[in-house]
Amino acid sequence: TEKQQFDGDETESLSEAESEATPPRSKKPYGNQSTPVSGKKKDLDMTISPIINDHSVLIRKLLRKQKALEERIDKLEASQNKRRPPTIDIRSTTSNYIKVCYSRLCERQNHKWNFDYGVYSQVNNEITEKLKENVIGLDKTISKDEFKAGVETYFKSVKYYTPKKTASYLQKKAYNQRKITKLKKRKSTLAKVKTIDPDDVSKLNDVLNIEFMSSEEEKSDCEEDHFEIRPLRWRSVECDEKFDMLD
Repeated sequence: TEKQQFDGDETESLSEAESEATPPRSKKPYGNQSTPVSGKKKDLDMTISPIINDHSVLIRKLLRKQKALEERIDKLEASQNKRRPPTIDIRSTTSNYIKVCYSRLCERQNHKWNFDYGVYSQVNNEITEKLKENVIGLDKTISKDEFKAGVETYFKSVKYYTPKKTASYLQKKAYNQRKITKLKKRKSTLAKVKTIDPDDVSKLNDVLNIEFMSSEEEKSDCEEDHFEIRPLRWRSVECDEKFDMLD
């Protein structure tokens, strides 16, 4: 028993000596202590920080410019609204009164606007004033501003749909009218005359249209005015003979 106790004491002494000779091992943290999980922090900050700062400055500049641009647009719209006259609503009844009264002036008194000038020009002002008296006489609630807006709109629409009766326009109209008149007379003759052969009637009905009518051009010389017939060279001799028979 004494021997066991001695051996135990010796073992404890050796353990204490070994522990004093060997320094205690420190616990290392998990992973590499010099490199964080997110990377090298110092180098990353040096790279990203200038980029973020530059983008922030750029965004602030763009926002300031956008705000300045919006302010300029608002000022421009406000100035345009001040210059622009207020919109006047034209009632459908007012437009109808203007149309009816102008038609009556044209039919009964032969008063018509000259579309080479404005509606309130010296040439057209008398007709416009008469029109205003008639329109406001029909409806006392029509203000002068409403009439003015309505008559200007109607004047423009009538001017747009009225062809300009120039010399060439009148010449072309007369040229077409002569062909229409010639066609009507030939059809009337064909319907009245009963002695024409039925086969000829059938053939004539096929060619009695405006395309087969020869044109006539008005000529004038020293003695008198006359019409010069311009025959259609593609028309057959038989067709010419049948038309001559109807004439």
